[in-house]
Amino acid sequence: MNRNTNKFSSESIITVFFSKLLKINWIIIFCLIFLGLVGVASLYSAAGSDWYPWARNHLIRLIFGFCLMFVIAFIPSQFLMKYSLLSFILCIFALILVKIIGSGSVQRWISFGSINFQPSEIMKLALILILAKYFDHISKIQLNKLIPYNCCQIKGIDEIDINIEKITNFIDIPTKNNIESPSKIIVKPVPKSG
Repeated sequence: MNRNTNKFSSESIITVFFSKLLKINWIIIFCLIFLGLVGVASLYSAAGSDWYPWARNHLIRLIFGFCLMFVIAFIPSQFLMKYSLLSFILCIFALILVKIIGSGSVQRWISFGSINFQPSEIMKLALILILAKYFDHISKIQLNKLIPYNCCQIKGIDEIDINIEKITNFIDIPTKNNIESPSKIIVKPVPKSG
């Protein structure tokens, strides 16, 4: 969607709303609703066919979570990118603050009256946003320089090809003819295919 930044744009808020609504992956949404309702049914059954103490609270949290998910889905990505660094810095500060004034047996929570706040959960979101901003701003050349650090590329092997012949060339498993020790596996280099 190419939205004009002009305040006199011809697109109305309703048009933008419905265009974003159509872009949502509804298969994933229905799968999440199904899983949430299975959870509610399981808790209802575990409580002896009673909504209290678990099923009712779970259903309320499920509805609240879906409403929050739709609100977040309509936040412009530019807004999230703009404040990603600030949220990351605030989360680091909150994690340091947990070490100082944290509550609980393992000091993971910050208590504000009757509200408990766990900064590590918010930090997960802030880390995703800051990494998205970082990878959005680096060039394709800089991104290609990161490839040699990929854990799949080992000592000049350009690609991983799971092939029985290459595996048997790479690992020499002792047979009846060349048994030296039953647990010995000899590793030899793979010849590069030209």
